[in-house]
Amino acid sequence: NKHVTRGFDVRRIFATMAASYLAAPRFTEEEEEQEQAEMTEEERDEALRDLYGDLYDGLNRGGENANDGGGGPGGAPSTTTTTTTTDALDEPVERGLAELDAELARLAREPLVVKSLEGFGQTYLQTSCIERARSACPDIVDSDKHKLRFLRAENFNASLAAVRLINYWNERIQIFGDEKAFQRLTLTEALRDDTSEISLGFCSLAPELDGSGRAIVVVDQSKLEKQKWCNLKRSTMLRAVWYVFHAALENVAAQRRGVVLMIIPRNAQFDQFDRKLESQMTRSTRDVLPIRVVGVHVCHPPGFYGMIAPNAKYLLGRKMRARLRVHSGSFRTCLKELAE
Repeated sequence: NKHVTRGFDVRRIFATMAASYLAAPRFTEEEEEQEQAEMTEEERDEALRDLYGDLYDGLNRGGENANDGGGGPGGAPSTTTTTTTTDALDEPVERGLAELDAELARLAREPLVVKSLEGFGQTYLQTSCIERARSACPDIVDSDKHKLRFLRAENFNASLAAVRLINYWNERIQIFGDEKAFQRLTLTEALRDDTSEISLGFCSLAPELDGSGRAIVVVDQSKLEKQKWCNLKRSTMLRAVWYVFHAALENVAAQRRGVVLMIIPRNAQFDQFDRKLESQMTRSTRDVLPIRVVGVHVCHPPGFYGMIAPNAKYLLGRKMRARLRVHSGSFRTCLKELAE
């Protein structure tokens, strides 16, 4: 009887989760074809440059030296973290910081109507949270180091950086709470109670940058133990994700060159996926965290990937969809595709 009941529970959970994905907003194949047809040459060029990094110019020359110098578009880790210094020399730091401060002051006076982070409807951009943060932790909020991360994430577009910075503090307070939000996001301060979730390895940072100086963040849903996952709060896992991305941002090269997201669901079961957590994670990487995702690589998708992919693509948004690549087949095949 126990086995029968357990089997029934599994089927019921599977049916509930499947219905959740099927009922959620989806990006159809027809919409994808139309979007790709409407992309400008500039958008295509920008997406390919992000995906291939330093290899892109070689590919444009017909493949000359395309495999020299380290990792490919997914970023096979290189043995060195050395990157060119032209990025630093070209950064308009002083002007960018001044423009960002001016834009933040303007938005405090004139609230901006923006698309809601949930993707449904429009709302006023709330600046009350960043003002609270300025009072509680001015050493973080008002530091040039903090502001530069947002400017780099938006290629020194002060208007976009200001919106991302405001969104960041709105979300940070919601995710971490009124006390921990104003502490440093370290294992000894804001994340001192989340070490067990971080140690699961669901979201982790590769030890090396790729050959183009980008950080590699790996997401593996199979690390979410099914029995334990039922007891984990989404906010706890989201805090773990934020910790990993902030660890990546400690490397200035990754701030300048971006982050490659490697999703490896090969050994994951369907009940280890959570649509709401995926939505929150995507929202953070797309619109909130001071990062620039230059590539999203799904390696070894499971058989049920076709069910969840339309929803995932919808969540990614236009810019990140253009940087999405799916790699199927054997382990060797995936490595070959990532390196080419």
